Amino acid sequence: MKVYTASSWRNEVLVRDLARMLRRAGDQEVYCFAEHSDQQVQFNWPDVVDMDKTDGIQTLELDISKRAFQVDFNGLERCNVLILVNPAGRDSHFEAGYVRGKGGQVFIIGDWPKGEYSNMYHLAHKLYRWEQIGEMIRYLKELDGKG
Repeated sequence: MKVYTASSWRNEVLVRDLARMLRRAGDQEVYCFAEHSDQQVQFNWPDVVDMDKTDGIQTLELDISKRAFQVDFNGLERCNVLILVNPAGRDSHFEAGYVRGKGGQVFIIGDWPKGEYSNMYHLAHKLYRWEQIGEMIRYLKELDGKG
């Protein structure tokens, strides 16, 4: 099983912890955007552009943006499961939609504050609260035929 973790950089520590837990639990290959490696292209937008003067199209034309996208997209192409860690932003939701559209499984885990959800979360295969992380990992092992 190939798992892609999607979330916001605000959840960097949570996402890295989740990736470690998934690897410890089985033979999953886990792509984690928040882990530093030679393949990763990590940067902060304010470090590479003047946020007040550069529009979205100009920013997306930057070489660093294209390289970072390609690394993430390669992970999306390889995965058959995406775990979205909430709260998450636009990129993560776009990634989840891509994986769902290509026939992959999508799971969402996180806190579920009242009033913070999307009706489109019905597209996910399963929804979990943090206290159900063990249940989610067991389900993934069953899905992979190792549970």
